Amino acid sequence: MTKRLNIVAMALAVSVCAMASGRKDDAPKQAYLFGVGISLTDSTAFITDIQTVDSLFLNEEGFLPHEAEYSLQMKLYLANRMNMRDKVCTVFYDDNQKDLQKQMSKVEGKLKDGGYKDLVRMVKSDFAFVLYKED
Repeated sequence: MTKRLNIVAMALAVSVCAMASGRKDDAPKQAYLFGVGISLTDSTAFITDIQTVDSLFLNEEGFLPHEAEYSLQMKLYLANRMNMRDKVCTVFYDDNQKDLQKQMSKVEGKLKDGGYKDLVRMVKSDFAFVLYKED
């Protein structure tokens, strides 16, 4: 009887481990993002720090839900708080923070090469993305 109980316990443990490992692959992936604001008529570019937003995850296809809303948040901040109404804003995102850091370095290099003399870093205490919720 104990031999059967041990076999059942082992089978149960293996199936629980297999289910748990399957959940990790299917689990939503936290989104890391940073924003960039530029103008074609100005040599100043704005770039945020890499941020996480509580409860913001990439969808099943690996895209950021409501991506345009996060770009709009940055655009409105620059327009209303800094009187920079002509900035075009976009966000970059990834589920891997190190990969996003590499992408940020490339973007900064391209901005400098593209004639943007001043890169203004916007730290999270200045500007933070907030989770977009549909009404």
